[in-house]
Amino acid sequence: MITITLDSLPTCVELLKTINFNDNLIFLNDGINSHQVLSFTARTEDFEVNGTYQAFDIEYELELSGERVVHFQIDNGELKIKRLPVSLKNSDTIQDIPEEVSKYYF
Repeated sequence: MITITLDSLPTCVELLKTINFNDNLIFLNDGINSHQVLSFTARTEDFEVNGTYQAFDIEYELELSGERVVHFQIDNGELKIKRLPVSLKNSDTIQDIPEEVSKYYF
């Protein structure tokens, strides 16, 4: 189980690209609640540079439990959130955490 925050999101992008979300529990803490990450998608743009094509990530998408989706970009190492669903209530528990993992959350 890994919990990431908005502050650690730029550092975790490469990790999120390689994780199998069916086998691993990843949570995003938005500062109020933690939500399970169901999938991660990187949108790319292809550019032709000196006769070769290169793909660059331009935007990322995290699909969270509860039908929430976070869209963000990383520009020169700085996180820019395009869309972040707001947590409406404060909770001391992780949303949708499996029982076998909840005893390890503190």
